[in-house]
Amino acid sequence: MKLKELDNSQKELLHVFRNVEMNNNKLNEKVRRLSILVRRQCIPTSNIVAFTVVLDHEATLGPLQVVKYNKILTKVGNAYDPRHGHANIPIKGIYLVAVTSMNHNNEDMHIELVRNDDLQESLIMPAGKLLDSMSQTLVFSLEKSDLVWVRVNNHNSYNGHRLYGTSIDFFNTFSAILLFPL
Repeated sequence: MKLKELDNSQKELLHVFRNVEMNNNKLNEKVRRLSILVRRQCIPTSNIVAFTVVLDHEATLGPLQVVKYNKILTKVGNAYDPRHGHANIPIKGIYLVAVTSMNHNNEDMHIELVRNDDLQESLIMPAGKLLDSMSQTLVFSLEKSDLVWVRVNNHNSYNGHRLYGTSIDFFNTFSAILLFPL
């Protein structure tokens, strides 16, 4: 019986992993296509902003602590600052912003997408038997110099909140791309 439960747990985890991987692959493909256009100089490079950053290790965070994604996969337009975990928007425009996150077994997760200290979106995942992931993709009108970041919710139950990460699997990501300037 325990082997069957373990096998089912393994299948569920593999399913979650494949969904996260598929979403990341789609975003990376969009960034790859944009990079090709830039190289061909079909669009001016001064109006391009795109980044994807990853948390490549386990991080233990407290309430309101910023998630500092440390591995940069794509950085065009110099918007993301890994020292502070913020994206400083260089061009006023319409942006697609995406956050993906994975928690530890049996631990709740509540992270927030923030713009200039104002909560834009909450992502909540109740504790489960396995590693669980969640994601949110939104389109925002952002002003030049807006700061956008991801943080842990402000609740004492999230003191010592753990985000799962490894150096080879991208479970916690933060991405943005300028769709068009205004």
